[in-house]
Amino acid sequence: TAKHVFYYTDLISTTKNFDIKYVKDNFDLVLTYDYGEAEKYGIAYYPGPYSKIAIDIPSSAENYDVFFVGRAKNRIKEVLKIYEKLRGNDLKCDFYISDVDPDDQLYKNDIHYNQWITYKEVLQKVNTSNCNLEYIQENSSGYTLRTCEAIAYNKKLISNNSKLCCAPFYNPKYISVFKDIQDLDIEFIKDKNESINFNYIDELSPRKLLLFIDNYFKK
Repeated sequence: TAKHVFYYTDLISTTKNFDIKYVKDNFDLVLTYDYGEAEKYGIAYYPGPYSKIAIDIPSSAENYDVFFVGRAKNRIKEVLKIYEKLRGNDLKCDFYISDVDPDDQLYKNDIHYNQWITYKEVLQKVNTSNCNLEYIQENSSGYTLRTCEAIAYNKKLISNNSKLCCAPFYNPKYISVFKDIQDLDIEFIKDKNESINFNYIDELSPRKLLLFIDNYFKK
């Protein structure tokens, strides 16, 4: 009598050898974090759940203007262009990019390539940076970890995800959405906004996801 739920937290279209038909045929409910893929594959959408945890900040921690962490995927050239734009405006950047070929590793003395850090360290850097960068991969539209971290720890976010402008937690004082890298709002990044409060973290609680699943099967 058990119910089986499959929740996809990455893009289905970029995963090799993934048979969405098999999953739909063998699970009682299939969810995705991404708006577009929910419609494309005829499955349910639910934003990624997230829980805030307490983070101790080392006294030696450096403060940065912009922090980015992520895999290169299909966006390495764009992420490097953003880095150049930020550095060209005298902004202090802390970038960690993994899965990068040696030939693509520009600015090696300033960017951390293929260097593993724990998620605890990620959150320490999120908390000690004025602004966090999210650059979603091509064809993606769901809320990523970077968005959830901004909400949980009340940090400013710069993102190329246009869907954020329609999100219930969107506030232009806290989130700057850009389409073209040259249009990055440098003044938004430089501004030290100390009164950020998304007041939305409870809505991302895993409890809400469980309630969503429970209500789905009750219907």
